[in-house]
Amino acid sequence: MDSIELLRDFSADYFEARERFCESANAVGAELVRYPITVDQSLSIDVAIVNARASRQRLVVSSGVHGVEGPLGSAIQLSMLRMLHQSELPDDLGYTLIHSINPFGYAHHRRWNEENVDLNRNFKCSSNTYSGCPAGYKNFESVLNPKTAPSRLEPFRVKAFWNIALHGVQAIKEAVATGQYEYPQGLFYGGRAECFSSRIVRENFHTWMGESDEIVHLDVHTGLGRFADYRLLLEYPPGAPAVAWFRELFGRPIVEDGGSHPTSYDARGTFGLWAMADQASLDYRFATVEVGTHPIVRVLAALRAENRAHHYASSSSDIEWARQELRECFCPTSPKWRRKVLADQMKVVQRCAQQLKKAVGNRSEVVGSC
Repeated sequence: MDSIELLRDFSADYFEARERFCESANAVGAELVRYPITVDQSLSIDVAIVNARASRQRLVVSSGVHGVEGPLGSAIQLSMLRMLHQSELPDDLGYTLIHSINPFGYAHHRRWNEENVDLNRNFKCSSNTYSGCPAGYKNFESVLNPKTAPSRLEPFRVKAFWNIALHGVQAIKEAVATGQYEYPQGLFYGGRAECFSSRIVRENFHTWMGESDEIVHLDVHTGLGRFADYRLLLEYPPGAPAVAWFRELFGRPIVEDGGSHPTSYDARGTFGLWAMADQASLDYRFATVEVGTHPIVRVLAALRAENRAHHYASSSSDIEWARQELRECFCPTSPKWRRKVLADQMKVVQRCAQQLKKAVGNRSEVVGSC
């Protein structure tokens, strides 16, 4: 793909991204459905469904579960729609593109939604599980969530490196980012009940799949891993058929199963675990696409500063620098990063699409639980 064209697929903001997505979906004759969110009717989850009834096989790409991570996912979806228009992807395969599951976060440059909820910790399988907090999180809570406006001069990174040296990166990731349900203004808060966006997904997911019974679903995220590298993170146990399918297609180094976490960490209430359980009767394979940006300490510092600015800053300049740093940490402005990651992900999309076309329709056992 042309590198200039790749860069153009990155939109300036949420509103431009949504407009371009809808225009491109209409151009390929997709069924386009809009779901406004209650807090602001100008914000919506938009879903484009191509070949709703014509194909038993379907490729699903979702974006923006973590709002500020939306730009890359949106760019991938725009590239896909352009390729469909140019017939560079199989046009007899079904496609479902779910644009900006957290439109509030995308529009306001936040990872969280309008209730300060991390939607990727909100997809619980029952209402009585919105409680609890990892013991380790409580140990770090005062450091993670100071009840003051952020400052560019505070030594958070020094503290972070000290704790990493003391406890190790993986232990801190598991303690901090697993998901917590006790600190509503804190990082990685999963909510006290199902959020509006999560409910939209739950109630309509089957419809978005059309009549397909063999589905590959890529959910796009950024912020973890080496700069411009990517991994496919699976929540299936080692040895599950879906793990073998992805590894045969992309190789063992790219694919991490639920038993190994060199890049990721265990998390509660994720979109992936819910979707795997919800679609367990189908041949359904879910992968989180995780694209690396900046070092993890910088990313965590940006999350911490933006969250404090959102809750406690009175100065617009404090809020803006915090949001600008957060945007950089989840969608770097580097043209080199943007060209490489979008080119890589279009290869992932094309490979999945071609493999679906080759499929013989044999069902594989999909393991999913909440």
